[in-house]
Amino acid sequence: MRYRLGLDLGISSIGWAIVELDNQGNPIRVVAMGVRKFHNGRNDKTQEPLAAQRRKKRSMRRQRERFLRRRTKLLNRLAEYGLMPADETQRRQVADGTHPELTKLHASGKAISPYLLRGLAIKQILPPYALGRVLFALNQRRGFKSNRAEGKESKSKKFYENINTLTATIENGGFNTLGSYFAHRYTTHQPILDVRAANDESERTGLQTTREMYLHEFNTIREKQGSAQGLDNAKWHELRKIIFDQRPLKPVERGQCQLYGQQGLDALEYRRAYAADPLAQALRCWQDINNLKVLVPEERAFRHLSNDERTKLWRLLNEKADLSLKTAVRKALGLPNDTVFNLSTAKADKLKGMATNLKMSAPEAFGSQWMQLLPEQQTQVVEKIVQAQDNEELICYLETTFDLPSENAAYIAQDIKLETGTARYCPRALQELAQVLSSTCTDKESNRYISLTEALAEKGQQPTPSEPALLGYYAAMMPEVGMHASKRTAPDERKFGVIGNPTVHIGLNQLRKVVNAVIGKYGFPASVAVELARELKMNKEQRDALKKENDRNRILRQNMIDECAKEGITFNENSREDFMKYKLWLELDRDPANRKCVYTGETISLGALFRGDKWQIEHIIPRSHRPDDSMANLTLSDRDFNRDKGNLTPYEYYKSIGFAGYEDMLARAGNLSRNKQWRFTEEVEKRLADEDGWLDSMLNDTKYLSKVAKRYMNFVAPGKVNASPGRITAKARGQWFGKVLEKDRDHDLRHHAVDALTVALIDAKMIQASAKASGSNDRNEYQRLQLPCPMPQEDLREQAKELVEKMIVSHKPDHGAQGQLHEETAKPHTDKAVLKERDGLVEITHQQGDQTLKNIYEHGGVHHVEFWQLPVQNKEGTVKLKIEAVPVYMHEAMNKKKTRPHPAAKFILSLAREDTIFLEKDGCEKCVVVKKLTPSEGNENFSYCAVNDVPIPTTTKDKETGAVKQPSNYEKLSFASILKYKVRRAHLDELGQPTSLKTKKSCR
Repeated sequence: MRYRLGLDLGISSIGWAIVELDNQGNPIRVVAMGVRKFHNGRNDKTQEPLAAQRRKKRSMRRQRERFLRRRTKLLNRLAEYGLMPADETQRRQVADGTHPELTKLHASGKAISPYLLRGLAIKQILPPYALGRVLFALNQRRGFKSNRAEGKESKSKKFYENINTLTATIENGGFNTLGSYFAHRYTTHQPILDVRAANDESERTGLQTTREMYLHEFNTIREKQGSAQGLDNAKWHELRKIIFDQRPLKPVERGQCQLYGQQGLDALEYRRAYAADPLAQALRCWQDINNLKVLVPEERAFRHLSNDERTKLWRLLNEKADLSLKTAVRKALGLPNDTVFNLSTAKADKLKGMATNLKMSAPEAFGSQWMQLLPEQQTQVVEKIVQAQDNEELICYLETTFDLPSENAAYIAQDIKLETGTARYCPRALQELAQVLSSTCTDKESNRYISLTEALAEKGQQPTPSEPALLGYYAAMMPEVGMHASKRTAPDERKFGVIGNPTVHIGLNQLRKVVNAVIGKYGFPASVAVELARELKMNKEQRDALKKENDRNRILRQNMIDECAKEGITFNENSREDFMKYKLWLELDRDPANRKCVYTGETISLGALFRGDKWQIEHIIPRSHRPDDSMANLTLSDRDFNRDKGNLTPYEYYKSIGFAGYEDMLARAGNLSRNKQWRFTEEVEKRLADEDGWLDSMLNDTKYLSKVAKRYMNFVAPGKVNASPGRITAKARGQWFGKVLEKDRDHDLRHHAVDALTVALIDAKMIQASAKASGSNDRNEYQRLQLPCPMPQEDLREQAKELVEKMIVSHKPDHGAQGQLHEETAKPHTDKAVLKERDGLVEITHQQGDQTLKNIYEHGGVHHVEFWQLPVQNKEGTVKLKIEAVPVYMHEAMNKKKTRPHPAAKFILSLAREDTIFLEKDGCEKCVVVKKLTPSEGNENFSYCAVNDVPIPTTTKDKETGAVKQPSNYEKLSFASILKYKVRRAHLDELGQPTSLKTKKSCR
């Protein structure tokens, strides 16, 4: 069968559809549809990767363990040097300041504070135990130490202000060390709070310490105490090393070169270069030069730069860190004032230059020596600057390797900030590509030079596979995308690495399983059509804003339906145009009686809004000026006025008629949002330079995932992979399918399959027609656009509806031990009565010096629940069950061998999160998915929802009225009722098809 595979990729789902094609490639039948649902690897609330929280907790544990090891090592060394008693009782006295050797230093013979000892340590020779107590205190709080990798951006401005305040206080107060200042505060009864224990910012002010302060105090104490207690230089050095040495950070692993990585070259020299490398910046400059086009008034079309202009621009980019196109570039090339640049937008009007060369060539840095270094040496210097973890290390390297004066090396280490990030290619590839871009002219007549895409194609990057093949692990088929291989445990991931984004990593793995399952059943597709969900191209803030906007629109749409029904007004409920009219009508004024046309002042009633075409949606700033389709650029306008206004802004139109009625119009526009008001004034052109919203429709989206997904599918259908815009998909779906789904799209997962079917039916002619209508000055042209259905519409709807009704969404089961192993708070060691009553407690042991300590915690959650049927009956004569809840921390041990509670016990089933099951309830067999396991003594032990529904865990209510806004669709059952409701596992594959004879059809 010759078919096309349509795919709709979302952040946690994959919709797929198969359309049979005739010999000419035209759709003739819908064969199959389905949805694969999976978790996206992020926290449901914060949307941060799950690994981020685990990494944070792991870092806290490691810091604590390292501190304990350091403290134990210091105590042992102090005891060895005679600065700390070996006896535990005497050591406790030293810690409390009550040891006789310490109390004699106090004027009244009482216990002495460590702060007073630190003040005395720089004034007089201390007894051995007193000196040991001072050194122990320095180890407890070592101060903040920044590393070059984080920089000052890792802390707040207030943080560094507190450091500067404390430094100035110590210097101006005449205190020699931090300890002497703290001793002064102690004697004058001023609080000395650790910044981490302070309750608010006022308590932290002036008390933020640094590692340098403690090091200075240690060195000062060393100078004063000398060898009085038998401490020679070697012993002082050992103590300094124990207290202050810090473990170096593990360098961030760079990915493979996207050119040579594909050729299997994964040596260190083929790792990606840093973005600050002059080779990377040179390639970027030649890209901009080759892509730049200019349009001067006397010419009708954009043209490429001449060779002379290219030379001038390259020279200019070597002299400036960045260049403004409209000023610096225009003047340098001798172009007229009204020249238009194709790369100039309101958001980006600059070209980036060779910033690293400029910084490193400064007299305070390398000076003229920098440009005399070989490219390999420059790359080495940049790598050393980026990777160095402290300034001393970098200064030493620069002085010894390049014979730089100490002040120049210090300037480079402390004051030069290089561009962050990495390039996509290794130094060798960067050098070769820059050479090709700078010298290869592909069209001498127009003076067009080669693009980076063409240069990569010539070098064999991303070759098109000759034959279709099953998908393997994505990083094995595209080696250059893999990184962080050493941190993985799965064999393929450890060998080839992973993509850093967990959502993309999981999505591509699930895409591989779905596509391979399709191929296994239907063979290789003739072509593949892909659409990416908007959420894949958004960060968390954008996704949250989108969700709020969708919720707000849902409420507004329902209000529109209710208001119109109350007044007997007929309109199209599913029309986007009518809904936008309603939203714009609401914006005119809070009082419906005062909602008037901004231009004509005529009152617009709700009935008149939907009657005929008198009231139209109008672009305030015409599309010929800026292609802005956002709500901020739309308003309601009388049809005749809209025709007269034409392609003029409101100010231009009223200016053309002598400003008649202009002030009245501005007064009515004052009721609109501020983001709209300025569009009616004479400041419109000036403000447009700062407006960003209109760029959305002009930007060419080159997001990383879209590139990877399209390339990945190219192995399945070489050269036959197409991507369609989401906007045309929505239009085609609305025109072709109507209400194929009984439920709202926001509550039914099967809509992803309908989207995938729509994508599979869209062809190049439709995309071209949509692009033409969208680019027209007449906004209504796109609204009027009708996309021809590639199949008889009634047949298409019937086939789609039949497949949707039969569909079972495939859910990826959650069988991995990825949950929290135990609770964060340990149980009391002495409360034996409580511990005996609790089952399934977790025991964690750790070393503290020579001691092995044990903490006891409650387990963090249930991994799965096992059900066993015992060969005995309850008192009521029913089957007796043995229910075993397996905690996450016991998962691996229990998997190796199931513990049979009775020799004749029969295993029934096990339940884990995201398991798909069948159960009989209300006289019908239902297919549901397990969402939550809560073993307890109650009757509601696990929650589930319908397999095709979008899960809604909790019911949300209006804060003011208490009315239910969105009810939860979770249902609950007890473990004891699994036999009553005939619960059994549904054995489904990635396509939602049964894989076992035990699975049968059910009503859903």
